[in-house]
Amino acid sequence: MVQTVVGKTYAVAIGDIVASRQYKDQTALIKAVIDVLAWVNERIEAVQPLQMTVGDEFQGVYAELGSALDAALLTRLRLAGACDLRFGIGWGEISSFDPERAPMAQSGAAWWSAREAIEQVVAVESKRQWPRTVRTRFDSS
Repeated sequence: MVQTVVGKTYAVAIGDIVASRQYKDQTALIKAVIDVLAWVNERIEAVQPLQMTVGDEFQGVYAELGSALDAALLTRLRLAGACDLRFGIGWGEISSFDPERAPMAQSGAAWWSAREAIEQVVAVESKRQWPRTVRTRFDSS
């Protein structure tokens, strides 16, 4: 059963660790990120708090765009020196297939926009069109 709240929109944040495969101690790296996500989650109200999903990626959902941007900035600043992150933030509706498995069993415009945004960050990085410090993009298409 798919549940969508018609007319309700959210800001979705998808983050990942830049060049995570280059770190020798993957366990310590992921633990550091998890600890920072918990720290950010205590400070920024979320519909679904930031959490690790698969590999080096993490995701969260916010009621307001400003909260998603704040979470992205705090996460990047808190991990500065330990690792770098990139974020894609999208805006739109969310469909949930299984609320118990959120965010894994979700889809919708907010998720698609966030995925497009993070893919654009990767594409621009590869062309060296932005400074390396610009690693967050918002998309609402």
